[in-house]
Amino acid sequence: MQYAIMPVDENTKVIKLKRVIENLKHAKSLKDGKHYAYVLSHTYDQDPTRLFYFRAPYSEEVMNALIAFIQYQCTAIEITYSMDQTEIVEILTTLYDCTKSMEPILNATKIDLYVNWQRWVHPDIRTVSLFKRDELNLMLHNFLLEDIKKVLQ
Repeated sequence: MQYAIMPVDENTKVIKLKRVIENLKHAKSLKDGKHYAYVLSHTYDQDPTRLFYFRAPYSEEVMNALIAFIQYQCTAIEITYSMDQTEIVEILTTLYDCTKSMEPILNATKIDLYVNWQRWVHPDIRTVSLFKRDELNLMLHNFLLEDIKKVLQ
C-alpha cells in the first residue's frame, strides 16, 4: 500500500510557529530539565560534510526558535550577512549553556541553518525575552567586523 505525502501548507507552519513563540513568551525558562544533541549544517555550505555537533538543555522547538532569533538579530544589524554554523555554535556555547562536541554524536537532531531561516524566522521571534542576552549584539558585531576585514584583505 502506498501512502501519499500530504504537503504542509504555509498557514499550518505559521500557526505552529506562532504557537511556539506565544508559549515561549510566557515561559519561565527555556530549559525542560533534559539534554539534547544537535548537529548544525547549512544547505548551501560549500562543504556539505562540515557538521557541528553540540549538546543543549533545550528541546528541538526551543532550539530552532533560538537559532532563528539569533539569525534574525544578525539581519537586524546587517541584512546581507548570512551566519555560519561556527558563529551560531560559538554564540550557543558562550551565551546559552550549550556544549560543543569535538566528536560526532549519534542520533543528533539535525538543524540546517537555511531551513531554520525559511521555517522559523518571524518578526515575533524577537519578542521572546528569554532569548535576549546583552552580549549577543556585541558578538554579532564582532562577527561582522571580522567578515569585513576578510573582504578588505
